[in-house]
Amino acid sequence: MIKVFNDFLPEEKAEELSAAIYDTPEHWWSHVHKYDKTENPIHYQNTLRDEYRKKEIEQDFIKSFHEGSFTYRFKRSTSHVPECACYECKFKEETLESEKFKNFIEEEMDLKDPFLYESFVSSYSSGDFLNLHSDQQRGIAFIFNLTQGWKPEYGGLLNVIKDENNIQTIFPKFNSLVLLNLGEAGTPHFVSEVSKYAPFSRIAISGWYNNAS
Repeated sequence: MIKVFNDFLPEEKAEELSAAIYDTPEHWWSHVHKYDKTENPIHYQNTLRDEYRKKEIEQDFIKSFHEGSFTYRFKRSTSHVPECACYECKFKEETLESEKFKNFIEEEMDLKDPFLYESFVSSYSSGDFLNLHSDQQRGIAFIFNLTQGWKPEYGGLLNVIKDENNIQTIFPKFNSLVLLNLGEAGTPHFVSEVSKYAPFSRIAISGWYNNAS
């Protein structure tokens, strides 16, 4: 089950979040790479040494992609200190963990007693992608799309495979909320590569809800 809700947040709130994400300092981001030789994602920082490390794995990374192994690269927010008052933590507390939003998830997606399993800010720039995977036992996936001025030809589109002849493509419209019921077995989906001609990054706040019991 996939549901898309346009203009979900108050316009001023969506614009405020979008601006805050684009103003996030570089050291708050982690460059995340996953390919077949890694059990867990590799997190790189914006250092010359890490730039070299990324080049070292490039051939293995490309091979993993072509062989259909779970492969991806994009930037995401890192962990936060206790009592952090940044925009992401405030949104998590005021929206994602609110009873109002959890009740909304329960009503719309038929998930009893939802709890927030994980949330993070993502940024897809030129060459970034998330290849085919299913997210088994992840419950309900959510995506708050916060990119203004995005176009389909820039890439970065969510594609959900319903069967071998049916793929649903979801455009990351600004201030839209996407909910995806993954089911126990998961639902195959991927995010297409962002074009090198995209003028800015595709940003979102994403995560999953599971059943608390």
